Amino acid sequence: MRAAPIAALTASNSEPQGAQAAVSLGATCQTPCSLEITAEAPFTVTFSEQGFAPNTVAVKIQPGQQGVSDPKFTPNPVFAQLAPVAPPPKPAAPAKKKPPPKP
Repeated sequence: MRAAPIAALTASNSEPQGAQAAVSLGATCQTPCSLEITAEAPFTVTFSEQGFAPNTVAVKIQPGQQGVSDPKFTPNPVFAQLAPVAPPPKPAAPAKKKPPPKP
């Protein structure tokens, strides 16, 4: 039997704020933000920001207990700490040509 899809508001945030949060199901937003997500299986949220390494967080569906709680996404809020990327190395200066030896 297949799980019924659940719909829930999912909050996303990152350090630094202002990163792009892209849900594997297609939705995107800029952190801090919230999205209404409908899913019947786990999904991921990938955070990206120029100058930082992307970070992907797996989101699972936590089953509810009948009569007590509804299924929910976990973690919620989804948070990612983005690590700065080292700038590319500067190109080496061209080697200077030695003058030809004098006779």
